[in-house]
Amino acid sequence: MLKKIILISFLSQFILISSAFSKMDKSKTSFCGPHQEKVGLLNILRTPANLLPMKNTGGMFGLKTGVCWWHSRLQRRFTYLAHFRPDLPKSSLSGVKKILRKIKRGKEVVIIPGYKNLEEFGKANGKWIQKSLNAWMAGDSLIRQTWIKGLVKKKIKTEEQLQAYLEEIYKEFKSNKGLLVQILNFKGVSAHAWIILNMTKNSDGKFELEVLDSNKPQAPVKFTPDSITMNPDLTQDILYTSVGNEGVDASKHPLTKYSDFLTITYFRKEEQKLKNAVATYCR
Repeated sequence: MLKKIILISFLSQFILISSAFSKMDKSKTSFCGPHQEKVGLLNILRTPANLLPMKNTGGMFGLKTGVCWWHSRLQRRFTYLAHFRPDLPKSSLSGVKKILRKIKRGKEVVIIPGYKNLEEFGKANGKWIQKSLNAWMAGDSLIRQTWIKGLVKKKIKTEEQLQAYLEEIYKEFKSNKGLLVQILNFKGVSAHAWIILNMTKNSDGKFELEVLDSNKPQAPVKFTPDSITMNPDLTQDILYTSVGNEGVDASKHPLTKYSDFLTITYFRKEEQKLKNAVATYCR
């Protein structure tokens, strides 16, 4: 009788462990497919539930400067590295802070237990995400001097020069097979950032950009750049592209209100590190 009880107990444990591994394997397979392909990343970012729910706000030392560069970079990190596991128990506060440190570090895929997606995680932990962004901005600005990137200005004076520059971005985007983070440079010292999700070129050589702007973080938008700036051409359609909102007029999107700007791609090495982390996790 005792042998039967031991055998039954052993079999029960074996079944539970096997079931857990089976769930993990299925979850990992569903994660790895889209996260290793450009079209998969694009589909992730066109779904509002996969995007940070909080707008660009905050700043270091309580100053309301915004954290746009770091918001865009954090969104890209979450897109690559966050493996949501709603079937697992949620982390404690210390666990949440550890998750944020790992995501910010960008060296490995991170299991986020108890949440279905980034929107859900962000709404539950927005305070700690904002603190992480503020601290990241302070470290980059005071220690790593990243702010200098905002002072570098792209000079374009003719439509031909802009077309040549757009061709450069287009080639880089096509070869990159990922997501470009660019800094938007305005006159003076102010700067902003966006993520290029997609870029197309039509038959007459005109380019169309699809970007995610942290000032409207759950609403990717596509547009045609103006003649000698990267601002949207207001005579052309400006449309939302998110799931459930495709093709809706976006002429009142915040980026239509920006003063004239040009852009420069930065943080390329960061993205390669993210790709390497996914490749390691999924091999």
